[in-house]
Amino acid sequence: FVNAGHNPPLVKRSGTGYEFLKTAPCPILAWQKNSQYRENEITLAAGDAIYMYTDGVTEAANEEYALFSEQRLLEALHKYADYPPKELLSAIKSEIDVFVNGAEQADDITMLALKINKLFRMPESKKLTIRANTGNLDDVVDFVNAELDRHNCPQKPRGEIDIAVEEIFVNIASYAYASASGNVDVFVSVGKEAVIRFEDEGMPFNPLDNGEPDMEKPLMEREIGGLGVYLVKRLMDRVEYAREGDKNILLIVKEITDKT
Repeated sequence: FVNAGHNPPLVKRSGTGYEFLKTAPCPILAWQKNSQYRENEITLAAGDAIYMYTDGVTEAANEEYALFSEQRLLEALHKYADYPPKELLSAIKSEIDVFVNGAEQADDITMLALKINKLFRMPESKKLTIRANTGNLDDVVDFVNAELDRHNCPQKPRGEIDIAVEEIFVNIASYAYASASGNVDVFVSVGKEAVIRFEDEGMPFNPLDNGEPDMEKPLMEREIGGLGVYLVKRLMDRVEYAREGDKNILLIVKEITDKT
């Protein structure tokens, strides 16, 4: 990377908080001919994240002309450090909106967040290929439970995993292939964590793109749908999605170590 006069990004290493990337800025890009730029390099490992932003973020001003500042940005990132990128950006924007309290801004507020995932590097696993049909739900749950039982999974995480597996499989069976029919591949690997991966060749669809339901609204005023995915995200330690080639891939992870 090269810093062409830009605000320094913040980097979060796995298991730590965000810190400003230490780099001396070079001349502003396209400011003059023959400018010299210093190239730097960092390595982001699985679990690491990087947050970039324009100066409209730190220089967002309230009615008293106080600036949001790098310090407030750092505090906000620490507050939401464990949020996935999309939710992180929404949370930081909300913090800025509360701070400026409706004051008109003189600059753009632009942010980008990136996280390096361990996604889909499955350890050795068992595989079930089955038709995407709700009538096959019991077979899928039995397949997953057989592996959980083989590793003495405690009852509480087993029950939560069963709920998540049911929700995900029923969604795939109901919507992935529209009026057609297709298969679902289910992979299960169990150690200290239960890792379950669903693959289908249905229509591209990322269920994690759906916003979380407003649980403060009365039941009759809430939008239809979204509660199942919300429940899965609450029950699992990690839920991730990718579209690889012609496949939807959804991964759920749950720690099964008995902490009692």
